[in-house]
Amino acid sequence: LNGALFNYDFKNQQNVDFNSATFSQQLVNIPKSRIRGAEFDISARLIDALSVRSSIGLLDSKTLIGTSEGQDISGKRLVNAPEVTWSTGVSWVQAVTNDIKMTADLSSSYVSRVYFDPMNSPITSQKPYGKLDGFVKFSDDIDRYSATFWMKNITNELIFVDRTDAITFGNYVANVLAPPRTFGVTFAGKF
Repeated sequence: LNGALFNYDFKNQQNVDFNSATFSQQLVNIPKSRIRGAEFDISARLIDALSVRSSIGLLDSKTLIGTSEGQDISGKRLVNAPEVTWSTGVSWVQAVTNDIKMTADLSSSYVSRVYFDPMNSPITSQKPYGKLDGFVKFSDDIDRYSATFWMKNITNELIFVDRTDAITFGNYVANVLAPPRTFGVTFAGKF
């Protein structure tokens, strides 16, 4: 079990103002902002083969004094600072033969709404989402050689990692997406 509480007070935090009319960016300072938060994680081995883990992060981020693109953003949440992040996972390790073991792992994560602009525009935000990843790994008993069959974003969630309002160019929002469902095999050797 681990935990942390934190409080950060910022003066002149740098921010990039995006002008959608000219598609230009300008570096500006936000006079006063803050982040308060807590993080907790726990892991346990329930039996020899089975372990579980979970973590949670809680943030209260806020611009206390500031403007962006000429508008007051006091009281708005900071960019890329979700209020809640949560993850859980379960891992099973079992011998397949005397020389080969198998590890099966499934992990899930949740992220609350994320804003990508200091004005907290809903159109340029990522709605809350959950994600599921997993793998099955076969390795020798000392983990020198392994083959891992993996899949990320199993439920194929549409996840934005950045969004920019470019409405001047015809009701257009520029989006940067996280990878969709991906899968593969990784072979590894340690020498």
